[in-house]
Amino acid sequence: LGRVDDTGFHRVDARAPEIHNLRVTRAIEARDGVVWMSFLRRGLGRFRDGRVEPVALPGTPNANVTDIAEDDRGHIWVSVGDRPILYELADGRRVRQLGADDGVRNAITQVALERGDTLWALTTSAILRIAGGSVSTVPAPGIGHILQARAAALIGNGQLWIASEAGIVRLSLVMLHRLAN
Repeated sequence: LGRVDDTGFHRVDARAPEIHNLRVTRAIEARDGVVWMSFLRRGLGRFRDGRVEPVALPGTPNANVTDIAEDDRGHIWVSVGDRPILYELADGRRVRQLGADDGVRNAITQVALERGDTLWALTTSAILRIAGGSVSTVPAPGIGHILQARAAALIGNGQLWIASEAGIVRLSLVMLHRLAN
């Protein structure tokens, strides 16, 4: 594990040899400097103070974490690939869990932060807006084939970009908000 800045590459895992036995599938560096990582068949963890710490997600030991995002408050959002669940964590503890009762009908494959606590999430059949802890499903006619093919999401220039092996599409965030309301 290393960090790249304008002075070059710097290893940061020398004091954490246990990381060499883990296969990292996703990683983000939070604004507090903690690196959040998902591990193949080993769930979620964080690297801080030179150590890797496992982070338990309730009901999902060794979860297949599909994405990790940080909102403007520093809360970490974690999607789990085999269940329709989205976790919100603060200080490594679960503060919210959104699931089927909240409108998350299928497993979330990608999460992208728009601003504040507004997130856009992709499932294999829908686009979800998560704002203020509420989930809204946005109709996505004509792009189902893109969502079904391991799509990636990115926010840029007022657009939600969705790309997969099946194609690429950009959707206006203004339009998506109108559809979600």
